[in-house]
Amino acid sequence: MEIRRSQFGPSLAWLLSRDVPAARLARLFQTTSENIRVIAFRTRHDTPTWGSDVVSLTSTVTAELTEAVGARTGPDEVVPTPANTKKLEQLRNDIEQTVQVYAEQYAFLRGATALRGILPKIGYVGDTRRIALSALLHQQIAWFLTHSGRCESAAQEASLARNLWRVAYHERPKQEYAKNFVQSTLIESNALLLTRNPEQSWELLDLSKDAADSISVPLGSEYFRQRGVALFQLREDERSAQHFRSAATAMERFGEARNPAQLLITGSRHTSLAELDWEGSLNVLEIARQTFGDRGLESTMALHWAVACGLSIDSAYENKLVVHLIETAAAPGEHFGHQLTIRELLTITPELGLDLRLRRAWVRRVLYENAFRAR
Repeated sequence: MEIRRSQFGPSLAWLLSRDVPAARLARLFQTTSENIRVIAFRTRHDTPTWGSDVVSLTSTVTAELTEAVGARTGPDEVVPTPANTKKLEQLRNDIEQTVQVYAEQYAFLRGATALRGILPKIGYVGDTRRIALSALLHQQIAWFLTHSGRCESAAQEASLARNLWRVAYHERPKQEYAKNFVQSTLIESNALLLTRNPEQSWELLDLSKDAADSISVPLGSEYFRQRGVALFQLREDERSAQHFRSAATAMERFGEARNPAQLLITGSRHTSLAELDWEGSLNVLEIARQTFGDRGLESTMALHWAVACGLSIDSAYENKLVVHLIETAAAPGEHFGHQLTIRELLTITPELGLDLRLRRAWVRRVLYENAFRAR
């Protein structure tokens, strides 16, 4: 996934507004000063093309909603025959196997494409079971798209999944449907955070909590991690750190972590930057590399947060170590659009000429910059 200069518009606009010379940016981005100004101007005048409704799990389901999500508007009169049941079970198994195969390969875009190929097999969603199966399919597509950085598409898919789960739960209030409503909401919230929209994400996190509380199911680590991210973006570091610690605790309590490195990625990766704990961030990076290898997504994230921490320290010696660290690191995998964006922007940071205060603000912003957000 190649990033075009125009996709760096929000970053260029931010830097120009902080008096970073256009000529300097032109040199770093290998273009002209005029082109830098044009890209930034267009970004400032862009308007968001997508948003999200925030409607609770138990809100009234209207005929307009069922029609909008492609479901039938009348009562469920389909008789669950053994043949139909077997067919739906096979489709569900196909979805789960597809997710497993492509997730293990970090092939997020190919995974989303493969899942879309299954959609026609579900057919007309005329009964509750097909509504739920369609919801699951769109939810998993949203998950793949979020991890590839396609935030707008991911949010749209997650919103569709969330509303399909609402319809299914309205017709048959199964705990499984409510749990997946929570998961779809969290995927949608994460897509918003990757576009630095913490306020709307916060509303969706409230929505997920209400749904979980309604079925008396505890929330896992992802909920607390996203709360932490939203607060981090809002510069409420103390509250943010509390939620990141809660995320690591929840991950351990519910057995979500496959290894100790995942606990560090969830908790310490974030708190090390907020607390400017350079040694701590390097420790997270070392353990991530030992566990996932140099090119794994987790190692790439740990590297970028360690670099951001090092660049936030007022030490010329540490800053030189950071430059060496990022110059010698393996490039992010081509599947990681969000991480590719971060890498390019962190790489040029030492040459931007920012004072310490602006550099700290800049690297925090960069960690949630995403050139593919509008796709």
